[in-house]
Amino acid sequence: MKPKNDLKLLIDSLSPTEKAYFRKFSGRHFKEESTFRKLFDAIDSTKSGSVNYSEDHIKEKFRNEKFIKQLPVTKLYLYNNILKSLNLYYAEDSIDLKLNLLINNANILYKKGLYTQSIKMISKAKAMAEKYDKPIKLLESIQAERLALRVNSSLNEVSTELMRNYEEEQKVLEKMKNISDYRKLYDMMVIHATAKGIEAGSEPGNTFEKLLSNRLLRNYENARYFQSRVIFLLMHCFINNLTGNKSAAYSYGLECLELIGDSERNKQAASYEYILILQEMMQITYAEGRAGESETYFARLMQEQEKLLGDSPLKIQNFLKLRSLMGKLNINSAGGKHENNLEVIRELIDITKKNEGSSFRDEVIVTDFIAVSVYFANSMYDDSLFHINRIFNSKAFELREDIQVSCRIINLLIHYELGNMGSLEYYIRSTYRYLKKRKELNGFERLVFDFLKRGQRVSDTKEMKDLFSETRNKLRKEIESEPGMLQVIDLDAWLDSKIQNRSYLETVKNRNTMG
Repeated sequence: MKPKNDLKLLIDSLSPTEKAYFRKFSGRHFKEESTFRKLFDAIDSTKSGSVNYSEDHIKEKFRNEKFIKQLPVTKLYLYNNILKSLNLYYAEDSIDLKLNLLINNANILYKKGLYTQSIKMISKAKAMAEKYDKPIKLLESIQAERLALRVNSSLNEVSTELMRNYEEEQKVLEKMKNISDYRKLYDMMVIHATAKGIEAGSEPGNTFEKLLSNRLLRNYENARYFQSRVIFLLMHCFINNLTGNKSAAYSYGLECLELIGDSERNKQAASYEYILILQEMMQITYAEGRAGESETYFARLMQEQEKLLGDSPLKIQNFLKLRSLMGKLNINSAGGKHENNLEVIRELIDITKKNEGSSFRDEVIVTDFIAVSVYFANSMYDDSLFHINRIFNSKAFELREDIQVSCRIINLLIHYELGNMGSLEYYIRSTYRYLKKRKELNGFERLVFDFLKRGQRVSDTKEMKDLFSETRNKLRKEIESEPGMLQVIDLDAWLDSKIQNRSYLETVKNRNTMG
């Protein structure tokens, strides 16, 4: 059986300051040249990533050491002590760890028979848990308090305190259930939106409609607590935005930001949701043509998100950082600064490349999908093709139903621009088979296939320009029933650029200036 690499992965995840702290910690608890310190340094010196870690190398390096005969036990002991050092390292900054320490201390005092001291310690934990809106820790504190109350005096003497303790527990359980119910609805929404994308709200009786019909989302009064209310408003903002009701989405977003306010405590309690709502507002204002306001939300994100996400897992940090930068692409486009998007997309690609192991699977293909459009807009078709091939080869591609059709049709346009007529003929047939197998072709898809098939047979410049004009006119009729079919490329602008003999980017810029 292959040895587990949990210890290696844990050591790789440590920052330089965390490693330095562990070495100081081990210096206080072990000898300078202890077995655990040697093993830590040896594993730390190997290349980052579990694939490069070889336990055989460790066994060879320490073949003369006694501990090597009990290497699994030694590794487990080292693993646990690294976690102990991290608990101490973060104890001063993390409210959760401070609460854990207070509750653990209260439990120790309880076991020592020092019940009054235990109750005092628990009172501090309860006050802190209430202050920072930590219901789970508050519940732990209440239950620990009950144990001490029951043995500190006779039940008759503490009956009032004991009954109050049970009432507090019931209130916390009700609060946790209310918040949990809203979080469940939120996750259902995200799962549906991730799979369907812009089509998520288009089908009658879709998941969004079912969610909004839930009694918890029909009436704001049902959201009884701060975190529940934030999720209620966030969900309404998100669903209205995705289904095209920008005005309602904007109103819900503003109400959510007003609820959170300028309170740092509120922002910390709902840090993830606060950043998401800023991102939604950035996208909504951009879509409504208010680029200046959109830029303001982006500036708030850049100012606040790193501080608020300091204690979040790297995967969450990367996801939200990528989402904010994608908003910057829209702002640049609205301001006609499409060339600046090359710098932003390179930053996005760099983040996903460095953190691919700490990313959600669809983050990578979404970045590739955006890269396809940015490079296409700048006539960098080889780069665009590179990223579309990465999408086709990704395991996550099948999970993203919303981009499967778009990617296949954009792929045809890229090969057309590159003059790869042999490849284009093959991809036209394979894409046609895919779409026929998946569903009946809509008017938009038939139009694209008809244009590309006919375009391969045209050699005369005037005839080709006539074909572009004819296709554009047909497209404008179809676009009413299939808006935003390609999501990231304006096919009407692309056709117009061919008719006017201008670049696609120049055509898009002119349209933005005029409208």
